[in-house]
Amino acid sequence: MKRASGSFVRLDIVGIDPRFFEICKQNNQTVVQSRGRDRRLVSSEESSASNMEPIDPALASIPKDQLPLYVKIVSITIDFERAYGRGVEIRIFERSPNKFLNSFLRRKESSEILNPTFYVNGVKVYTGIPNSFSQLDEAIDKSIGSKDQAIK
Repeated sequence: MKRASGSFVRLDIVGIDPRFFEICKQNNQTVVQSRGRDRRLVSSEESSASNMEPIDPALASIPKDQLPLYVKIVSITIDFERAYGRGVEIRIFERSPNKFLNSFLRRKESSEILNPTFYVNGVKVYTGIPNSFSQLDEAIDKSIGSKDQAIK
């Protein structure tokens, strides 16, 4: 059953820089579009930031230790969009809209460590960086239920 807003599933990621995420996502789309249809696409592990040549000079603004993590998160969100279909909305927040939670998180973590929290339709499903989309999908199944239940 479709919602009036048109989106079935909303994935919110709190704790990463939205600008860095967009730079990596645009760079990833450029790499994918530049490859021919006959060529095999490179997986996220094979295209790690260490052997990736920056296509966009904005990539240089991302700290080198965080670049592979952003690339991994982008790869996971792309897989999420493919798995859950066109009705996916992905939102990225540097901080939680909850002011109390922000003050708690600032004391707990340093700003250099990426420890994002993933929410699906407002339900917290994973904290940290999943190794793959499969790990995030399993966490979604445990927290919400199957994909079919999450979209209804």
